[in-house]
Amino acid sequence: MVHPPVAKWFIAAGMRIFGDRPFGWRFFGALFGTFSVLIMYLLALRLWASPWWAAAAGTLLAADGLWFMQSRIAMLDIYVAVFVLAGIWLLVVDRDVTQPDHRGFRWWRIAAGAMFGLAIASKWDALPFIGVGIASTMAWDAVRARDAADRRYVGKVAGTLGALVLLPIAIYIASYTPWFVDSHRYNLPQCSKDTTTFSFGVYHLGGLAGQWLCYQHEVYNFHANLQKYVTTTDPTTGKTVKSPGHPYYGNAWTWPWIGRPVAHYYQTTGSGPSQRDSEILGLPNPMIWWPGFFIGFIALAWWTYKKDTTASFIFALFVAGWFPFLILGDALGKPVFMFYATPLVPYVVLTLVHVLYRSVRRWPQLMPYAVGYVVACVGAFAYFYPILAALPIPYGGAFGWARHIWFSDRFHFFKIKGDCSVPNKIKLLCWI
Repeated sequence: MVHPPVAKWFIAAGMRIFGDRPFGWRFFGALFGTFSVLIMYLLALRLWASPWWAAAAGTLLAADGLWFMQSRIAMLDIYVAVFVLAGIWLLVVDRDVTQPDHRGFRWWRIAAGAMFGLAIASKWDALPFIGVGIASTMAWDAVRARDAADRRYVGKVAGTLGALVLLPIAIYIASYTPWFVDSHRYNLPQCSKDTTTFSFGVYHLGGLAGQWLCYQHEVYNFHANLQKYVTTTDPTTGKTVKSPGHPYYGNAWTWPWIGRPVAHYYQTTGSGPSQRDSEILGLPNPMIWWPGFFIGFIALAWWTYKKDTTASFIFALFVAGWFPFLILGDALGKPVFMFYATPLVPYVVLTLVHVLYRSVRRWPQLMPYAVGYVVACVGAFAYFYPILAALPIPYGGAFGWARHIWFSDRFHFFKIKGDCSVPNKIKLLCWI
């Protein structure tokens, strides 16, 4: 109960409609993942005004292994990611269609606020993206007000804060309506008494509202007190040993080279020549991920410095999806998993598309290579599909399971000396 309820409602709705079975658990996640490709297309169409680049963005998103995998299992991250992506798209639509002298409600912006509210009511990971959305919207309004000599900018700021701050907060609180009305509501022991009060400064709030705020505070404390390492004492030496609390903990600074993808399912059937291995590995597409981080991120940083507004917008979203986990996981020692990068995937894709767009615009003869790159990404997705979708495949052979596990100290493709087998260590490059 340490995450808000909205994404869990969709999972529960699938179970209610289709039964408590895999299809029911996964139905709405797959639906969200499918619609995300259309949303990405529409967003890219706004950014580059080209159906080709929009199609490239949608194709690359569909071809990312982490995005595909998260769309097919009952986890919260795909819901957060799609709500955020929809909110960002709606803000860009609002920017493009609203005239500088517009008066009255800005319905596209209100719709974006609603998407952000649903995102934060699914998982708090949406907060950095919402911050970028608010800052970008206010910057766009400031530029348009300056260019149009509009003196109503302060009023527009108030409207922006209402749509993108107050509305998401209201939706977040409203998402707990079942909790408020249920006499058998779940609550933590320290928050469940009728006499519970929640204090902030000199103010003290009791009753059901106080219990709810206490609950939210304890959820925050749960996340704040999580630690990546467990400290134990070696019984033979008496020395203190720090070891990861989970075998798939990773570091956000290893995301660029896909250091530690999470295996969500693994099964072996048969033995010898008839052995078949099935796995669901949360593996981003290396053809997207590696150039996205090692080329695209650096290029966007440079173009942001050069005042490319599209690059700066995408760069800010990229930072919002990556840097919080660099701080939490690496600087503060909090647990980080590779699938936390799910909301980041669309902005890695947009980063690559912007690199391709600028390259082709400057050197038109590169267009065939851009097409070839997109095709290669689809090919890489097809290659890794068996270990994304739990297809039973032979262990060995040219297209066997071991050949898909590119980085490991146990298998025979690119052997990494000792990384996977070293005990009590966070793995820096281990696909298994």
